[in-house]
Amino acid sequence: YQIYEADSEEVIALLPVTPSDRDELWQQIETAVASVTATHYKNLLQRIFGNKETQRLFRNIPAGARKHHAYIGGLMEHTARVAALCVKMAQVYPEADHNLLVAGALLHDIGKIETYNLSRGFDMTDDGRFFGHLVIGARLVEQEITRMRTDEGLAFPEQAAQKLLHLLLSHHGTLEWGSPVEPLILEACLLHHADNLDAQAMRFGAARRDAVGKDWVYDETLARTIFVGDADV
Repeated sequence: YQIYEADSEEVIALLPVTPSDRDELWQQIETAVASVTATHYKNLLQRIFGNKETQRLFRNIPAGARKHHAYIGGLMEHTARVAALCVKMAQVYPEADHNLLVAGALLHDIGKIETYNLSRGFDMTDDGRFFGHLVIGARLVEQEITRMRTDEGLAFPEQAAQKLLHLLLSHHGTLEWGSPVEPLILEACLLHHADNLDAQAMRFGAARRDAVGKDWVYDETLARTIFVGDADV
């Protein structure tokens, strides 16, 4: 007998999948990209999300292995919701740079496409273990900006690059939560809270869907017992 090693597509078919329509989620990503008007950010987003292999991974990779959006399409679902939140935040806080904030939202977890290995379920790659998705994401974006400048002769202002990379590296909010630097600009602060809000809201929603005949359940990620029953109005 010989052990058969399945390919990534066969493994994907056996894994949990987002309850959302993935084509609709991708349309939401494209809508968010279209809302970015600054040429340098738009060019960057179109180059990254226009890459076919990046699209394939982005549409399938989970946002996490255990804590939140831990299913096929989880990264795309989480990113679409964080981007939608940031679009609204930029309206509520007009002093925030919409283009920077939405670009950061769309790219904040892009490093996860090289953090998880779909051919092994939701196992982490070596780079994922050594560096984590924040560093991987910042590296991917910085490399693409360099290619834009050197290979295509496209302009990308240095401070715009610094701010965008800062959003990626600071979106976990604190050193204790894994960010190498804390948010130092308004857009980084807003992105951090949008990211955390969607992660926690997902846990409440999942607990409600999974609860059967219960009003209260303990959520390990939230580390507390939450109410999931139908409250009398």
